[in-house]
Amino acid sequence: MADYSKASVARPAGMPGAGLHPLNKLILIDAEDIDTFPPRDADGVNVSGDITLKTGAKAIAIYFTPGTAEVTSPSEGDRDSEGFTPTIQISHPGNERDVRLFKSNWIGKNIIALMQYCDKDTVDIFGTPCNPLRLQVGYTGNNEANANQLTFQQDRGLDIGIYAGAIPALDTAS
Repeated sequence: MADYSKASVARPAGMPGAGLHPLNKLILIDAEDIDTFPPRDADGVNVSGDITLKTGAKAIAIYFTPGTAEVTSPSEGDRDSEGFTPTIQISHPGNERDVRLFKSNWIGKNIIALMQYCDKDTVDIFGTPCNPLRLQVGYTGNNEANANQLTFQQDRGLDIGIYAGAIPALDTAS
């Protein structure tokens, strides 16, 4: 973060506090499939290069119910170990075979996530190969709901970044 100069932070244009409006799919990359991962720029926020995957590897997208995405990134830690713990929580409707396969095969994996938005060009990036997200799942089935809560959380480290690279190729089912 050597290139940061102290600067005032003005109010953004429009209605920036009105809530997130992400596309209804979260792009997930298995960290084991990454061939090259671009570093953050000197500003500590922007990721300008492309994530490239190993030959034959694909990213996936998982659908979530619109309006259910919640993104948090609190800071925490003692003075000598402060950092951020970015978290994405989404709700996937139903408990069909595809989501059961996803849960069984992605739990325990190291994950990088990309979130695109309906109302802006910015793509947020969560996790790095050295500090990836991990999946936690919860299922509720009753007379009011039939849904999977999927939570992706990173250990304390860097905050949510801004990804300016190309979106990796997705599997054909995405």
